[in-house]
Amino acid sequence: MSTVQPNSLFKNVAEAYGRETLNSARYYESLTKKVARYRNHLVFTLRCKQRGMVPVNLRLKCPINTRHAKDIVSRTERSLLNERVHIINGKLNSLRAQRQVLIKSLQATLSAQLWNQLTQQMQVTENAEFSRSKEIQVQKFNRLIAQSTDKGKRGGSKDSRWIVNISSRDLDGPERSVLSKGLNFVVSPSRIPVEEFVAATEKICSQLEPQKADALRSEVTFALNKAKPGTPNLSKDEREAIKRLRRDESIQVLPADKGRATVIMDKEEYETKVKEMLDDEKTYVKLEKDLHHSIKRHWYPS
Repeated sequence: MSTVQPNSLFKNVAEAYGRETLNSARYYESLTKKVARYRNHLVFTLRCKQRGMVPVNLRLKCPINTRHAKDIVSRTERSLLNERVHIINGKLNSLRAQRQVLIKSLQATLSAQLWNQLTQQMQVTENAEFSRSKEIQVQKFNRLIAQSTDKGKRGGSKDSRWIVNISSRDLDGPERSVLSKGLNFVVSPSRIPVEEFVAATEKICSQLEPQKADALRSEVTFALNKAKPGTPNLSKDEREAIKRLRRDESIQVLPADKGRATVIMDKEEYETKVKEMLDDEKTYVKLEKDLHHSIKRHWYPS
């Protein structure tokens, strides 16, 4: 079914139902465009949050050059990003509610034919506005990724000598930050592993006399009740970056042959190189059987 041109459609509404109804139809069109734009704005903001990136207009300048001050600014920027998500969701709900009221009013006023034409036109309008807005938001997001990547690859960056990225994956700011700490970096726990302490204590107690075992349990219980997790040594963005890197099965993160640098390779290339090494029969000999169990029995006798 062909759609009526917008100008002709609104002209028909004005001629048949007057200026007030025309204004309502025009407002319906305006709300429809706004909904399309805010939908894209929400997707852009959520993608920034997922990637640990802060949009340019939410970035704050840190007036104090210390790690603690920078962490405060980073947490504030994340809070602002979360607040923006909250505001956009609220605005979307408000726009949709207003549009629903208009829909009911116009549907009750217009003839069935004119209402169907208006509905079809609004669908076309929303799709066109959504596509136009999406293109703008995608360009903004790609610029953010490019800025983050360029900043990480800059020769003078502090982490450039500790990270060797020869993979096809671009690393964002938080990912580079956490990788620059090295593979021996120990992440402070967010909670006390009570279950592990209890299990280890019970294993020891099983080898003690009952009286000494009870005394040890009391001491461990007292210590665990007073224990509190230490100060986090990673920001929330860095913790999220670790999760993203772990989930990415296309890369392999490993230590460099020399120094404390961390190397990021494409997993396919890594496995190819390993296979080439193992296929060298002058260096490696294929075992006739699996010696894993015998070695285990030798070093860890039960």
